[in-house]
Amino acid sequence: MPKSVGESIDRVDVGIVVAMPLEAAAIVARMRDCVTVRAGGGRVSLGRFGKATVAIMASGIGGEAAARGTRLIAAGHRPGRLVAAGLCGGLDPGLSRNAILIADRVGMCTSFVDRTAEPVVEGGPLPIDPLPTTWNPRPDDRVRRGMLVTSDTVVATAAAKKILRDSTQASAVDMESWWAVVEARRLGLPVHVVRAVCDTATETVPGDVASLATAGSAARIAGTAVRLLWNRPSAAIDMVELRERAHSAADAVALHLETMLEHWRPDSADGSPGG
Repeated sequence: MPKSVGESIDRVDVGIVVAMPLEAAAIVARMRDCVTVRAGGGRVSLGRFGKATVAIMASGIGGEAAARGTRLIAAGHRPGRLVAAGLCGGLDPGLSRNAILIADRVGMCTSFVDRTAEPVVEGGPLPIDPLPTTWNPRPDDRVRRGMLVTSDTVVATAAAKKILRDSTQASAVDMESWWAVVEARRLGLPVHVVRAVCDTATETVPGDVASLATAGSAARIAGTAVRLLWNRPSAAIDMVELRERAHSAADAVALHLETMLEHWRPDSADGSPGG
């Protein structure tokens, strides 16, 4: 773009919606000419990432937050494409930590009670827009394509992950992508989903630590963490380990997105990545 990012914040090449600040921070750390603006009670960071201009927002955890973040990015910065990015839990035993899943479909699972009932899958999975050919990654054992399922509850145990895998054949699970895809489709935006595995299919995240994922605001997370540590001091080790995993997976997503956007072609006929 001929203008500086600061002069062009009303229109970017790619909008990126993540759930958590640590997911956004890994990307922002790799951006150039970065500025931050307030939007809808949150913050949007804008800058150059790879060869594209991007706007990224940590919308919060869950479907409502993801849909709201998608709307805010679309209304405020008019991206040519949207990417729902961040962490996921592995369901496919072949996915290792930090493996990248590029979703080709996304399903929605509701009313899934850990180990006590089959998940209820809402309708059929939605197809995801194919990546522009210039974004397609080089062959790599750590980059997979497959179905992602979005759950309205945390899927934390190996047993629950197996049930969800057997019922849906999904490769991974998160709590936001379905809603971001639905909102992007409503807005007429091409949409992609890029996630990194934080915990594998065979790993169990302790239930009390997993509850931090749905605590909401930073203040509520802090309050939940304090109560957790009061009741189970050994949870500190689990919390540190999970945070280290999350940072590592967030870095993997940021690196992969940067590699993809190094091939951005703003001079293509439709102003989007060339194919």
